[in-house]
Amino acid sequence: MHALTILDRILSLIHREQPEFQPLDEVLAKAKALQEALRSHDGPAAHPEANPLAQGRHPLAELLTLVDGYEDLDNDLWLLLKHAAAENFGESLAMSAARGKLCSSPTRLNTDHSSGDHRNGQKPALVHTTFTDGETNSTA
Repeated sequence: MHALTILDRILSLIHREQPEFQPLDEVLAKAKALQEALRSHDGPAAHPEANPLAQGRHPLAELLTLVDGYEDLDNDLWLLLKHAAAENFGESLAMSAARGKLCSSPTRLNTDHSSGDHRNGQKPALVHTTFTDGETNSTA
């Protein structure tokens, strides 16, 4: 399930300079709770947050897009994602993500649901983000 892969990647995030970064710890707690909810969901339809997460329209997926693409995003998308991260997770986390201070730790990455490309040290697959204006952007 693509939503679980995104959550695994969120749960692998670390701060490059601050091992104990409280704003990131809060995000990791939210991601862990959502991961557990998705895994335990047994309804006939998908969990309500699964599709937005898999499609890049969930705040956690948008944060991951900012973390992964902080150097490559165009200015408008970078600014949009930074503001969304600040609104959802606080200014301190948004600035750290936007400035490249957050990254994946191979030792924290859960390989059970991660893509093979990422495990082999290559860039992760594109994350497609659709915003409310209907525009779709692809980022690595």
